[in-house]
Amino acid sequence: MSKRSPHHKSQDRLLGTTYVYCMSNWPKFWVSKFGITDHTKARVRNVSETTFGTAYHIIPPFNIAWGFWCEQWTHSLYWIFNAPFRRGSGKSEWYLNINPFTALILWTIFGNFTTWYWWFAIIFSAVIWLDGFLWLCVWWIIKPILAISFILAASYFLIHI
Repeated sequence: MSKRSPHHKSQDRLLGTTYVYCMSNWPKFWVSKFGITDHTKARVRNVSETTFGTAYHIIPPFNIAWGFWCEQWTHSLYWIFNAPFRRGSGKSEWYLNINPFTALILWTIFGNFTTWYWWFAIIFSAVIWLDGFLWLCVWWIIKPILAISFILAASYFLIHI
């Protein structure tokens, strides 16, 4: 039976804004953590102190709307690649650096542009979780679109009530 995620403070905010991050670990560089926080430096320190190895951000965290739901969606999408740690804060949010969506996008745009070992390197990136970065960018791009949509919908309902 899986444990439910705890309530995050961002769920009580108007647009649910919080920082979404992609974190890696040394010496376990083949896994990455996709998560949310309101205090980025404290979160890295907390994860480093409570899990095996040293945690660090691959890319600076992005402040996005509905971060909790973006994180949950990404976790559910990559459940098959889940590689949890045995103990520590956020121990179940670690994933193998496997990049099926990045590879699919590159193949769709460029076709079979390279040899099999480059495809292997793209799909099984050992150093950075390319798909984690992809989803950070997607959520960051969607943030202004969602914010504008929310403002327009709220304006519409205020005018027509």
